[in-house]
Amino acid sequence: MDLYRYYFISIIMQNILAPLGEHPISLEQEALLRDCCKDEESFQRAYAMLLQATIETKIDNQSTQAIQAFPELVALIGTKFRIPLHTIAMSAEMLTRYAGKLTPTRRDMHFDRIRKQVYFLRDMVQNIALITTLDEQPLFHPTPFFEMCARLEADLQMSASYTSALVFRYNSNETKSLHIDYEVVKQVAENLVANALKYSDSGHPITITLRKLESTWELQVADEGIGIPRRDSDKVFQAYYRGDNVGLRPGMGLGLHNAKKLTTAMGGKLTIESSGSDMGTVATVALPIKIDDDLN
Repeated sequence: MDLYRYYFISIIMQNILAPLGEHPISLEQEALLRDCCKDEESFQRAYAMLLQATIETKIDNQSTQAIQAFPELVALIGTKFRIPLHTIAMSAEMLTRYAGKLTPTRRDMHFDRIRKQVYFLRDMVQNIALITTLDEQPLFHPTPFFEMCARLEADLQMSASYTSALVFRYNSNETKSLHIDYEVVKQVAENLVANALKYSDSGHPITITLRKLESTWELQVADEGIGIPRRDSDKVFQAYYRGDNVGLRPGMGLGLHNAKKLTTAMGGKLTIESSGSDMGTVATVALPIKIDDDLN
């Protein structure tokens, strides 16, 4: 019975370490271990003990790295959360203390500030959480083009901070099916729309265009906002990078980085075009209509 017990321990431990993309014990180590053992049971016992030690060492190393990086992450999140939380607190205090004295316009202004900062915090938390799942493979399913467009419009209208600014354009008569992972497509669209809203003045339209081409389909988000300086155009997809012209607008520099990673995972391409500061931005996601077998 001991032979099977240690054998199964070995198999389980190898499966635990498999996501690391490496064999936990080299062939040389295994051969040396086998030479030192008098029988198969002794070998399996020793092999299981070596695997356990290997796992514990890797976990200790990863925990040490995580602990070392934790203060920096906490400092970054604390810095980015401070301003929106302060804005929410100040507006809530004004609404509570001077509710009877504020004009309807002033009240709406404070409610608008609170709503905008809450949406920003939600988007930021989602992008932080998304980092841990960027390497997961999408799950593609055939979905009629119009059905996908209508569903995406409804979801974006529900999640966007300023729904009146969103303008949707797509062919409602197109019935051809696409092979997509809708949840991943939605996450990309939400990131691009959140970016467009964040860097545009209130009331300026955000145009979302969905079109089917011959072998690809496109999701395009165009705004009339602050644009991207030419010197920053080759850095927009870097994690935590933010342009020089963002001013006091809050953010962590993760939206485009995550959108790019997710688009690539679906076999697509994300491009960003801007003529410069205050010239608006156009983000275009191009995805294949039929997905290659190696992406399924």
